[in-house]
Amino acid sequence: MEWAIDTQLVTLTKPWKISGAEVNAKQIIYVTLKNGQYIGRGEVSYGSKEDIDVDSLRSELDEFARDYENHSVVQFNELNLYLDQYDFQTPRLRLGIETAFLDYLVRATDLSPWKILGTNTVKSVSSLESLPVFSTLEEGEKLVKEAQTDGVLKLKITKETFPTQVELINTSARTFVLDANESYEADAELVLEHLALIKGDNVLFIEQPLYRSEFAGYRKLKEESPIDIFLDEGIEDHRYLDSFKDLCHGVVLKVSKANSLMKCFSQLQQAKKLELKTMLGCMVESTVGISSLFNIAYGFDYYDFDGFTKIKDESDPQVIWENGKVFLSNMN
Repeated sequence: MEWAIDTQLVTLTKPWKISGAEVNAKQIIYVTLKNGQYIGRGEVSYGSKEDIDVDSLRSELDEFARDYENHSVVQFNELNLYLDQYDFQTPRLRLGIETAFLDYLVRATDLSPWKILGTNTVKSVSSLESLPVFSTLEEGEKLVKEAQTDGVLKLKITKETFPTQVELINTSARTFVLDANESYEADAELVLEHLALIKGDNVLFIEQPLYRSEFAGYRKLKEESPIDIFLDEGIEDHRYLDSFKDLCHGVVLKVSKANSLMKCFSQLQQAKKLELKTMLGCMVESTVGISSLFNIAYGFDYYDFDGFTKIKDESDPQVIWENGKVFLSNMN
């Protein structure tokens, strides 16, 4: 088996601005696995605030490949057990390896990925569409007008821009989700003050307004907030989510943070037992990364699968966007 890293520098459809970051292009990182005539592809997904050293990633994958040769791994569950014991310097690499191996198995065996994983089949979802931070009402109205869905819009907000952004919320018939990306730092009182400016009931929830370590602040928000509080950056590769029940109403789960499809799936099962609402999210990534999310998508309350729509013209899309509905392009 031959493992390799491929990269592609892609331009975004418009500047992508969130609290603490603004990007105009992104390097997509693929992991490929070739065995005979079959080639599997996975993606190393990472956030707009992260920096991945591709040379280091290649060196680590080469080291992994040499170690991998000494193990008899032919099934997906065997790979997962092996990866659980492998020490990655760059944990994001695990997901790329895992999804490339799964893609290879699908192509080599003609089995569906859901059959291999033992999960429920999902071939389309209704997704939120994310809009970047804006600082004027006119800019916000333009973004809403250009939106590619009639469904829920996710507004990236900051504590500085929200007093303007709330004008759009209060004058719009659209339904919104707010994503603060920790912009409010430790100021729970300011979060409550800003949320009180919302006049209607067209905001479903707000994601990660405070720093992930502000536990007392989140307890206060859960008790006093007029809308639901979701944690995003605060949920990483945690094996147990019990401690988050008192901090929020829901969680945004991402395979790129759990660094594994099945670890993320396990987080979903835990969240359901804790009666937390759930959203399966993504980064700005290619359709290779987005398509892998469908393997564990069954059972979530919300989906944020629009990351690939921020990228200009992908030549061989694995998923398709139609007015907020995301479909696997290969429906077999």
